[in-house]
Order: sequence, then C-alpha cells, then structure tokens
Amino acid sequence: MDAQTTFQPKEFKEKEVVMSEQQQPFYKLLTKTIQTYGEIEMKALTNIQTVQKFLEAQYTGNFDRAFQSYAQPNFQWIVGSGGNEILRAAIPWAGYTHKGKEGYIRLTTLLFSEFEALEFEPKRYNDAGESVFVEGHFTFRHRQTGKIADSDWIARFDMQDGLIAGGQFYENTAGVALARKAA
Repeated sequence: MDAQTTFQPKEFKEKEVVMSEQQQPFYKLLTKTIQTYGEIEMKALTNIQTVQKFLEAQYTGNFDRAFQSYAQPNFQWIVGSGGNEILRAAIPWAGYTHKGKEGYIRLTTLLFSEFEALEFEPKRYNDAGESVFVEGHFTFRHRQTGKIADSDWIARFDMQDGLIAGGQFYENTAGVALARKAA
C-alpha cells in the first residue's frame, strides 16, 4: 500500500514527507505550478504596487523579502546628494551610495540608531514609467538631543524589469542635521 501524508503546516515542518513513486511526478508538477504562479503574480504587480510591497516588507523588518521579491540585485540608494562631503559631515548616512541589501540595512541601522520615528507616512505615489515618485512626511526625534526633525520628503524609485533598481531620498537635510546637534 502507498504511504500517505497529511499536509498540515505543523506536521509538514516537523516530519519528512513520504510519497510513493506514483505521487512524486504529481508533487513535482504541483511544485512547478506553484513556483510558476508565484512568478506570474510577481510580474503582474504595477510599479506602484512593487514599491508599496518593498516599503511594507522594509517597515516590518523583512529585508530578505523586500530585496528578494521587489529589488534588483544591483540595487543602489542615495540619501540627499551623492558624493556631497559637506552633507556627509553633517549626516553620516547621507551623501553616500548604499549598495545592495547590506548597504540599505546599514543605512537604516544608522538612521534609526539615532532617531526615533514618530511619524513616517507615504502620502502619494506617482508612476512616471521608469521611476515611481513617492511623496510623504516624517517626524523623527533624535535619541540624544531630543530635538525634532520634521520634513516633507520625496523618494524616487528607479524601476527595471518590474523591480526596484535603486533610487534617491530627498528630505530637509538641514533640519535633520540641526536635530543631531547638541544645544
């Protein structure tokens, strides 16, 4: 008699799945269908939906999902103006090109080790074909000085083949720099 397995989430994670030779081709076909459907579903997202999903994953701390599902492998992100030495001196994460998931995590770690996010809200998304522009507002409190950085912001997400290749974040960098300075 063929071995049968009940596919319950808890049991599936804890026990080896045993199948007969007749069941294996069906299982392979089912797995391939699920993988293909997932790829089709990902390609069906609009540019705005891709950016929204990327931000959702990032906000929950799921950087693996954000980068595996919604970003290109060569992802690059800039805060403020790239290569700006004065900006770099005032804000340690600004003025640099942050590369890949590791660079982006380093950026957010630096930012949120200094600031508590009281508000960070995307308000409007605009699809411009090769880029998505997101307008929003944030209010951050510096953890040491207690000063508030309050700014409207805009982020440009550069799109390539339905995924985010990178972009740039524009904010009131003077306000952020002032909040970092002790009284």
